Amino acid sequence: MNTRVLAVVVIIIIIVVAGVSLYYVSSKLGSTIASSNTSLAIGNSTSVQVVSDNLTVGFQSGTWEITLKNAGDTAVSNLTVYLETPIRSEVCSGASTSSGLSFSLCPSTPGNPMPPAATISGLASGAGEGSAKVGSSYPVDAKIAYANGKTVWMNTTVTATQAP
Repeated sequence: MNTRVLAVVVIIIIIVVAGVSLYYVSSKLGSTIASSNTSLAIGNSTSVQVVSDNLTVGFQSGTWEITLKNAGDTAVSNLTVYLETPIRSEVCSGASTSSGLSFSLCPSTPGNPMPPAATISGLASGAGEGSAKVGSSYPVDAKIAYANGKTVWMNTTVTATQAP
């Protein structure tokens, strides 16, 4: 009988230690890890604003159009925007505003694609956009690098609509 009691006590101790370890590890992984130059934009904490964001789904394809504006006083040095549909899509900035946002520019090229008050637009079409389901909302994440060295993530959503 003492062997069984000892075995039960050892199992309880192992479970408690495992639980405490799991709690400690998950609390560390769940916390935000950011360098001094990276932050997460919440609300209006970034000067880049979404002017328009449209996701249109057709037969096995789709089109994503997005327009952003720099409403702040610091230039954006490069920009990558991700559409988190079942098949991920992304558009990136070129070295100037005239380059716009395009998949063919990825990874983004450092430059001056969005000086203050500038607007930049982009379009992507294909399987990523086509993997969306009409009526569903999908995350849109923008990694914005400013000329002052700060990098900010902006998060929003877009709802897929049916192509005409």
